[in-house]
Amino acid sequence: KGKIHTWNMRITWAFILALLVGGDVLPGHTNPNSPGDMQGFDDDALHLVIEEGRAQIDRQNERFRHATDRGQVLLTVDLALLGFMAALLHHLVQLHGKREEIALIVWGVSALLAVIGTATAAAVVAVKATFGGIDTTIVSGMDPPILKKLAEEYAGAVRTGELTADLRVTAFRSATRITVWAGVLAAIAFGIAA
Repeated sequence: KGKIHTWNMRITWAFILALLVGGDVLPGHTNPNSPGDMQGFDDDALHLVIEEGRAQIDRQNERFRHATDRGQVLLTVDLALLGFMAALLHHLVQLHGKREEIALIVWGVSALLAVIGTATAAAVVAVKATFGGIDTTIVSGMDPPILKKLAEEYAGAVRTGELTADLRVTAFRSATRITVWAGVLAAIAFGIAA
């Protein structure tokens, strides 16, 4: 469980850094499965590899779009939370004594998490992604046997896309978790002020 948490936090910071300085988040490792040589494959088997490759690339793109669409919704929630946090601060500074100190500490942690959650959600939406794909213009220039080469291209193209989609989903989940904690702490700070 600790390794998963560390991995998720590294992904979160990688996405925030990519948002701030540009670029994309590349997988730290690649899919361990390597394409085979497909020497003994007949045309039916090669067609099957191509169709499976197309289907897998479509699933990767769908997972990616799903994460970025949900990231847009989360970004809206995060921005609203930041507005609430700003309004809440006005009420907290009017408190006195220990109650003010405790409320401001809780608010500060909540505000920090809200900013990190907002940046991560924005990164899920905005950071460039790397996917494998097959360019038809390149296929049109291939020497025969095209079917075998196309099958090899599809088998190779799915490796990077699988991890790219996984990274985006992981970053979205991390942003959601951070936002939930920011909201809970904001509610606690609001309860102290009430």
